[in-house]
Amino acid sequence: MSSKRTNRAPYIGSAMLCAFATGLLFTWSYFREPLNELFPMWTSADLSTIFSFHNTILCGAQIICGAFARKIAARVRMIASAVLIGLGLTLFSFIPVDDPSTAFVLAFIGFSVIAAIGVAIGFTTWAGTFIMWIPERPGLISGLMLMLFGFTPLVYGAIASAIIPAIGILATIRTLGLLSTALMLVCTPFVRPPKQSDCLPPPRVIEANKNDVSYTAVQMLKTPIFWLIFIFNVVMRAAGLIFADHASGIALSFGVSALFGVLYSPANGIASFVSGNLVDMIGSAKTMRVFSGLLMLACVLLFFASWTLLPVFALIGIVLCGFSYGGNAAANATSVRLFFGSEYYTFNYTLTMLSIFFASLICYVGGLVVDAAGGSYYGIYTLTLVLGAVGFVCTLLLAVCVKRREKAGA
Repeated sequence: MSSKRTNRAPYIGSAMLCAFATGLLFTWSYFREPLNELFPMWTSADLSTIFSFHNTILCGAQIICGAFARKIAARVRMIASAVLIGLGLTLFSFIPVDDPSTAFVLAFIGFSVIAAIGVAIGFTTWAGTFIMWIPERPGLISGLMLMLFGFTPLVYGAIASAIIPAIGILATIRTLGLLSTALMLVCTPFVRPPKQSDCLPPPRVIEANKNDVSYTAVQMLKTPIFWLIFIFNVVMRAAGLIFADHASGIALSFGVSALFGVLYSPANGIASFVSGNLVDMIGSAKTMRVFSGLLMLACVLLFFASWTLLPVFALIGIVLCGFSYGGNAAANATSVRLFFGSEYYTFNYTLTMLSIFFASLICYVGGLVVDAAGGSYYGIYTLTLVLGAVGFVCTLLLAVCVKRREKAGA
């Protein structure tokens, strides 16, 4: 029997490309103004509906995909993802310009349903497959993939800004969709979980799961560790969505309207890489504590910026908000793998994505808070500060539960 280790470079490269390709729907903010110019009858609420509903579809579709992941080959799932993304955004690009009502329905179906389902399938596939290729550093590979996923809006936004004047917004949407499809299809030969014959290094284990025991979803749901991770995800994602929704307005209130578009997304992406490595070095609970602490610090800085009218503190605060949001994503992906094993990882991980649904509800409350305050963002800062504090408490309780499991020798 050969003991030669498989070259992991093409698999890691494919992980990066697949993650990048599936982040394209978050380029939506670059599409809003050109679409509004093309369809002046579409209100701001109409445009928000297309984007916000796609998050709901993503949440539900990821759970379903995770449930069937063990029955359908990863390569087949990635091909299906690529086709649906290309199909959905191509349908979007052919909406009738002379019929705004029909155009809205088709745009909704193409972007919020078909393409969103494609992204959900792709996300669960690369998140659940490629993490197994670096078993000794699961945080590293998770962080790298999520960093690329977070950088997509920045890269695709730059491409969109360059080509929209030449070919128009609808053709641009189709072009970006087909580009993502092509990138994913190129990677499909390498989309598979590792085999024993690949001779990979032994998996990294932690004291709380010394034997790398794999928990089924039912077993996982019975543990306090899962629920603390889940609640942490809800509050941190909610804060992230609130700032993603309002950061441009916050920046504008300080006279720095480009701040959000230029700095929030890169901070989000970089944090994923940093967070993944931190989990490998200091563990999940401490890493999560760092990012919940950064969220609270960001809120304090935004309060201070409002009181002093100094934009530099708003700048740092918004960057830290994006950083804390991105850090949570990588910490969650790695923690589920370390605490609950690899055999059922894909489905277990997608269960934590239900947090997006509850986070979206809190994000909606954030909008009501702003309206109730007459456009002031003090309510947002207070709400997210409380969310950060809840997350911080969750990390303290998580550390206690981890120690108890260590003593029990699970």
